[in-house]
Amino acid sequence: MTALRQALARRGVRRALTALAVLALCCAGAVGLVYYWRVFYSYGLFPFAYVPAPVLTAALAALAALGACLVWAAHRFLQRFEQKAAVAILCSALLFVFVNPPLQSPDEGTQFLRTYAISLGRLDCDANRSYPDDVNALFTAFGAAWTHSHDGSTIKARVPDGVDPGLAGAEQTVAGECISNSYLDYYAMLRGDADTIIAYAESSGLRTQTEPVHFLVLPHLLQGIGVALVRLLGASALGCLYAARAVNAMIYTLLCCFALKNCNRYAPVFTAAMLLPLCLFMAGSCNYDGILLGIYFFAASYYCKNEITGRDVWLFALAFGVMTWIKPNNLLWLALPLVLPRPAWKTRFKKWHAAVLSLASYFVFNQLYSLYARFFVHNYGEIGRMIEGVSQSGQLRFMLANPVRTIAVFLGTLYENNFFLDGLGKFGNVDLVIPVVSAASAAALLLGAALSVHERSSLTRRSAAGLFCLAVVYAGVVMAGLYITYTPVAMARVIGLQTRYFIPTYLMLCVLAAALLSGVLSPRFERSGGDTLARSVALGVSCTLAAVSAVLLFQHYFVGPVTILGYN
Repeated sequence: MTALRQALARRGVRRALTALAVLALCCAGAVGLVYYWRVFYSYGLFPFAYVPAPVLTAALAALAALGACLVWAAHRFLQRFEQKAAVAILCSALLFVFVNPPLQSPDEGTQFLRTYAISLGRLDCDANRSYPDDVNALFTAFGAAWTHSHDGSTIKARVPDGVDPGLAGAEQTVAGECISNSYLDYYAMLRGDADTIIAYAESSGLRTQTEPVHFLVLPHLLQGIGVALVRLLGASALGCLYAARAVNAMIYTLLCCFALKNCNRYAPVFTAAMLLPLCLFMAGSCNYDGILLGIYFFAASYYCKNEITGRDVWLFALAFGVMTWIKPNNLLWLALPLVLPRPAWKTRFKKWHAAVLSLASYFVFNQLYSLYARFFVHNYGEIGRMIEGVSQSGQLRFMLANPVRTIAVFLGTLYENNFFLDGLGKFGNVDLVIPVVSAASAAALLLGAALSVHERSSLTRRSAAGLFCLAVVYAGVVMAGLYITYTPVAMARVIGLQTRYFIPTYLMLCVLAAALLSGVLSPRFERSGGDTLARSVALGVSCTLAAVSAVLLFQHYFVGPVTILGYN
C-alpha cells in the first residue's frame, strides 16, 4: 500500500508539474506576443487603445491554456482519430470565426443577408423586402473592404461616388500622407477594425439593405436556424453574424469527420488539407464554400476506403447532387466512381450504375431549384452581368473554335498566378496576403503526402491514371466555368479564379503522389504503429499552423497599421 501511495503521489506530482509548465509556457508566449505588438506596432493602436495590455495578455494566456486542456482531453477521452481531428478542426475553425472581421470573407455580406432572411421565416426571395435597422447599421459600419501594410505607407482607396470628386469611383494607390485629416475624420470608423466595432455600436441604420441577388436557401438553412435561436436570446445583427459563422464551422467539421472516418489510408493528407488556414477561413465564414469544401473532402475520401458498399454509393450520389446543384462545374466529380480501385468495389452496383445514380441526383436537385426560382423569387427584374463584355454563348463558341488558344490561356493563367499556390495565404474580401502562411500551407500539404507514403494501397495503373486525369481536368473545368461565365469574350486570361477552387486538385495530386511513392520508399516505422504516428504528426503540425495563422490574421486586422480599400 505504501508503494502504491508513493507511486500515485509521484504521478500526481508529475501531472501537477506538467500542468504548471504548460501554464507557464502559455503565459510566456502571451507576454512575448503582446510585448512584440507594443514595440513593433506602437502604443496607440488597437488593441492597446481599448484593452489594457495586461488584460489582453491574460486573455491570450487563458486561450492558449484552454487549447492545451482541449488537446489533453481529446487525447485522454477520445479513441478514434476522426473524433480527435474533429475537435481540432472545430476549435481551429472557431478561431477564424472571431479573428476575421465582419463581412470580410468573399461574398459574406450577400450570403449573410440571405441567412438572416431565413431566420425571419422568409423562405422565398423578394427584392422589395428590407431588413431591420440593426442589420442596416452592420452593413453601414462594416461596408468596407480592408487591406493592410506593415509600415502603413500605402493605402488603396476605392471611394464611393459623390464623396470626393478627386477620388470618387476610382481605385488607386496613394501615399498615406496624401489622405487629408478631414478625409480620415470623415471615415473615422475606418481607421481600424476596433473603431468600426465602436461605430457599429453607436450607429443607426444608414444604408438600407434589401434582399440580395442570391437565391440558394438550402446551404443557409442551418445557419438561419442558428441565427433565429440567438435572435430569440436578444443577439444583435453582429452576434447573429458570428452565430451563422459558428454553424458553418460545425457543418464543415461534421463533414470532415465523416470523410476521415472513410479514410482507411491517406488520412494525413486529408487532415492537412482540412486544416489549411484558407479552408478554415472559409469554414468560419457565412460563405457556403466552406460547406462545399467539406463535401469535396467527403466525396474524395471514397478513394481511400477499403470497401465501397451500396450505402456508400447512395451517400456519394446525395453529396454529388448537392455540390453540383450549388455549383454546376462540379459535374466532373461524376468520374470519381469510375476511377475508384476495383478491389475496393464491394457492392452489387456497377460503377456506371453509381455514375447514373449521381447524375439523376443532380437532375432532381436542379429541377427542384428551377421550380423554386419560378414560384418563390419575386421582383428582381432582369439581373445584369457584373462584368461588361461577358457572353456565355459567345465565349463558348470562341473556345470551341480556338481550342489550342484556350488551352494556352488556361496554362498562362496558371503560370502567372504561380498555380495559385501562393493564394493559400490570401484572406479577406480584397486578398489580404500573408506570404508565410502561403509557404507553410504548401509545406503542410507536402508533409501530409510524405506521412502517407507508408500506406500500401490497392492502386492500379488504371486507377492512378484516372485520378491524375480527374485532378487535371477538374482544374480545367473550374477555369472553363469562369472563362465562360465571368470573363469577357476572347480575353487572354481567366477572371475570377481563387485558390479555394483548386483545393480538390491539390488534394487528389497529393494522394496520387503518396500512393505512387509508397511502392518506392520504405519509411522507418512499423505498419502497425505507423498509422497512429503519421496521423498524430499531421494533426499536430496542421493544428499549429492553423493557430499561428489565426494569430497572424488577428495581427493584420486588429493590431497592425490599418488602411482601407473603400466601400463594397
